[in-house]
Amino acid sequence: MIAPMDFDDLDDLDQSIEIGHTRKRICRISSSENSEVDQCDSFRNDNYMWKAENHTPIIHDFSSVGGATVSTQNLSRREVFELFFNEELVTKLVTETNKHGETDANFMPLSEDELKVFIALNILMNLVSKPNIQSYWTVDQSIETPYFKNIMGCKRFVSIAKNLHFSSNNNSNDALTKIREVIQIIKKTFISMYVPRKNISIDESLMQCRSCLHYIQFIRTKQVRFGVKFYKLCDLKSRYIHNFNIYTEKDKSDTGSASRNVVMNLLEESELLHKGYCLFIDNWYSSPKLY
Repeated sequence: MIAPMDFDDLDDLDQSIEIGHTRKRICRISSSENSEVDQCDSFRNDNYMWKAENHTPIIHDFSSVGGATVSTQNLSRREVFELFFNEELVTKLVTETNKHGETDANFMPLSEDELKVFIALNILMNLVSKPNIQSYWTVDQSIETPYFKNIMGCKRFVSIAKNLHFSSNNNSNDALTKIREVIQIIKKTFISMYVPRKNISIDESLMQCRSCLHYIQFIRTKQVRFGVKFYKLCDLKSRYIHNFNIYTEKDKSDTGSASRNVVMNLLEESELLHKGYCLFIDNWYSSPKLY
């Protein structure tokens, strides 16, 4: 995950650049519990007539062999990482970043190897915590970390961060338009790299975020109470995330309730329907139409 940074005054690198700057939120933060109740109420169907009926569910035989589709036994950690951060994803990021960087006269074109170094440094920044960006390139012997300056200069790192771009598309009807194409590449990779075992689960989780996004959620029962909500389809034994969708307050449709759509969209996209999988969900996702 890329460390949060404020690049408003990066032209003068002598000034300290604080990480985690608190910004005033002017947008309304919706409570996940309330939104879920509203979604269910808006699709309440009073025409359901509950009655005793001899209903025999269709139980499909499970014949899939669960586990990774690629052997990682003799692979290094870097090679395993590159199975997911693959050539298609790297090429997409480099192409879009260079296209966006054409508007910056000081930006030098980004190469694929340079992007991988940039991503590696961001991962390392989450492990080596410092108060600001400059601290990673400081020459003060008491706090310096030579590894950073040995593989990339501070100005180059800042230049890449300023121009990092995921998509040039602009769709006003899609809240995720700037990352939609990258999300699809990542999801396709997740699905292709692993076949779930028989028991799977669908549930939501929060990725910590306090940006001014209209779909930021507040769930008081979560350890991270503010963030972007993900619906995840996971293997129960390995906890591998096989598929996911990001909640943007548009789960509802004319074809059914939000809870049903979440389940069906994930299962259909992962191609797990009618294959004998045993799905575990909580009561919010349950719906008569699922049975």
